[in-house]
Amino acid sequence: MKILIADDERTIRNGLAGLIRNWFPSWEIAGLAENGKQALRIATQEKPQIALVDINMPEMNGLEMIEKLRSILPNTLVVILSGYDQFAYAQQGIRLGILDYLLKPVDREQLFMVLREAEERVAKQSVERIEELADELSLAQQARVLLEASFTDPETSLNQVAACLHMSASSLTRSMQKELGMSFGEYLTALRIEKASCLLANTEQKMYEIAENCGYGSQHYFSRVFRKQRGETPQTYRKTKRGKGQ
Repeated sequence: MKILIADDERTIRNGLAGLIRNWFPSWEIAGLAENGKQALRIATQEKPQIALVDINMPEMNGLEMIEKLRSILPNTLVVILSGYDQFAYAQQGIRLGILDYLLKPVDREQLFMVLREAEERVAKQSVERIEELADELSLAQQARVLLEASFTDPETSLNQVAACLHMSASSLTRSMQKELGMSFGEYLTALRIEKASCLLANTEQKMYEIAENCGYGSQHYFSRVFRKQRGETPQTYRKTKRGKGQ
């Protein structure tokens, strides 16, 4: 997953980059741009799936940059950052198909949730392309993409995913174990616990809410799985992360 950050203030660019590296360590910062022209050039070269774009930038403002970006990378998800609560800006952003419009100073929890939504949308876009890429993607890779788009659903199961891929559950299990080094259940649990860890460290959601948002119908079961995976309870994990200022 690649993300582009475009803002004319260096402290904001670096601050956002630091947060994203902390929240989503598997993401790649495609580039840090200080103006619209630079942002468009980086986007053309790096093809990010997500872009955080300030409206007021020199040489080419954010709205102009987004409009040009749409003709090059129509599927890139854009989040506008602005110090101005102006209806006209938001209206034009909607016309350009932005994902969200965040006011500065950006609320960390709101930004996290928007980026998580962007991540899920990118995963869903990948699912929609599975049929087109079926000849290029292995069955294990197809299963991985499906899981990344549906792991928050408590009904997600081995049989369900196997049926989507028109194969038996046992064949899918062997394929994932061989190629990913993890069983279906292990991979699904890893995805859910990774999301839970981010929510614990970066939001004020209650334990039952986090459990539900990670595909667990029972808070008690979620806590038991989390402790087994992380070696500590969700409550302790949250306290530890907050104590380190993360």
